[in-house]
Amino acid sequence: MCRRAFSMSIFWLGPIGVLSLAGLACQADPAGSEAPAAMAAYQEKMAPQQDAEPEPPAAQAMPVQVVGAQDAPPADVYDKIEEQVPDPLAERELVSAKVQDLTAEADKKKKAELKYLNTILSYLNKIDREQKVELSLAEVIRRALDNSYNIRVQSYNPAISATTVVEAEAVFDMIFFSNAIFSKSNTPTATTLAATDSTNRTFNTGIRKLLPTGMGVEIAWNVTRREFDSAFAFATLNPSYTNALMFQVRQPFLRGFGIDFNRSRINVTNNDRRISEHAFERAVQDHLLNSEEAYWRLVAARRNLVIEARLIAEFQKIYDFLYARREFDATQVEITQAKARLDSQVANFARVKQNVLDAEDSLKNFLNDPTLNLVDGIAIVPNEFLTAEPIALDRLAELQAALDNRQELHEAELGIESARINVGVAKNQALPRFDVVFNYAYDSLGKSQHDAFQNLSDLDFHNYRVQLQFEWPIGNRGARAALIRARRQHAQGLAALKQQIEAIILEVNVAIRELNTNYELIDANLTSVESRIEEVEAIEERAERMDPDQLNRELGARQGLASARRNLLVSLQNYNVAISRLERAKGTLLDYNNVVVGDSGGNR
Repeated sequence: MCRRAFSMSIFWLGPIGVLSLAGLACQADPAGSEAPAAMAAYQEKMAPQQDAEPEPPAAQAMPVQVVGAQDAPPADVYDKIEEQVPDPLAERELVSAKVQDLTAEADKKKKAELKYLNTILSYLNKIDREQKVELSLAEVIRRALDNSYNIRVQSYNPAISATTVVEAEAVFDMIFFSNAIFSKSNTPTATTLAATDSTNRTFNTGIRKLLPTGMGVEIAWNVTRREFDSAFAFATLNPSYTNALMFQVRQPFLRGFGIDFNRSRINVTNNDRRISEHAFERAVQDHLLNSEEAYWRLVAARRNLVIEARLIAEFQKIYDFLYARREFDATQVEITQAKARLDSQVANFARVKQNVLDAEDSLKNFLNDPTLNLVDGIAIVPNEFLTAEPIALDRLAELQAALDNRQELHEAELGIESARINVGVAKNQALPRFDVVFNYAYDSLGKSQHDAFQNLSDLDFHNYRVQLQFEWPIGNRGARAALIRARRQHAQGLAALKQQIEAIILEVNVAIRELNTNYELIDANLTSVESRIEEVEAIEERAERMDPDQLNRELGARQGLASARRNLLVSLQNYNVAISRLERAKGTLLDYNNVVVGDSGGNR
């Protein structure tokens, strides 16, 4: 394919990081002489997904399918095209030079030619403004990436998704907890040995942490002060202080067990983050494609204005000639017909002028450049011409590139991976709960907090407890339904991936055919223009014999010439757009324009 190369520019783009941009000189790469190991990747992706996949067969070499023109156009093809569809600035410069040469002439025929040229100038000046900015396609791409609101908005999504990864990882962070309880009770008793009034103050603090295996670990320190009212209070510590240092471990062995289960949310959010990054790249590619199309649309709109200005001047010239012969052999019908055609072209010019202004505003809207806002009437002058260079493509290589690079396929594969993880989670949640809980504690007692803490350091009193917990919902319908849903979502993702692959192959095939068709139309339309020119010249020779009927024929011939020029311009525009659309269909438009997307940490 044709690669674009230009000087590197690196700049920040929102929270996601940097975009590196390089420019736009077209360099033809030679077509690959060998097909890639062909559709092996495609066949693998299209093969039915099973729990135990068979070993894929060895890839066989497939013939290269070269499509598109391979011969370079004639050396003078650009001169011919530029002559037929020039830019308004170049046409104004050429016509102005001719006007200066003819101004001093007094010949009547020269005066008619002078009026013809001044008519062209008057219509070209209708889009002329004091402020002009010349832009190359490379500059358009740079400004679009630097200032586009659309890209700036989309660039936040990967950064937002990155926070969900941190949020998922935070489940393994240590948690510090602390609580204080005050309770007072006044209950009747059947014996004077028991207190009726009691006051308890409890303070508990510690840390807990979840491990990747699902084990929960907790260490806590408990302080309790108890004061009560009893006839035998003198025989006990009143108030009493107890301290306890407690350890607890809870390990699930069925539901909730395993590193894969406990890290599943982290893995899914990581996939979501990567999906958002691919989606951002897609958004950048779409914006680049829209910007390039807007640029070429403006190029074509400006050059079409020259075609229309020439046609109006030619119609005016013929009408003036017929009107001058109204007393001789020009009938009123012929004059009226010529005038009607002239008025129709003048009215049509208003739409042509609007198309230029609309194309400028559309390009400005994609750029969002503060120096080229929509309020100021700044004219944008594209300084690049539409390429007519042939491109020879290896169809299989283009398809392989699309299957390797399309962001939609990467997103679908990540979605399938997340669905597979969710199947594992659903399987785990369908298991019964069986947890083993182990508690170990050191206790102490004292008449003051100091005594209780000091006694705790002796580690004289300790106890432990082992607890087995089992739970299984009868029927387990909810978990089973969730597992069935997860499996079906996984199968749905596989089917969607195959559908996406087929859609991409179709898109690439259509893009290749569109590219080839428009290239063929360039040569055909250029030939048509040359034939129309010969037709006009032949009619002009007969018109010099003052035949009004021949002049009316010339009107039709010049309309045909203008139509052929428009067709040539449209085919050139569509060919250049088709090049970018093919790169977009392959998912390589960023590489084609030497644009690199990366985060601020340089990880991508």
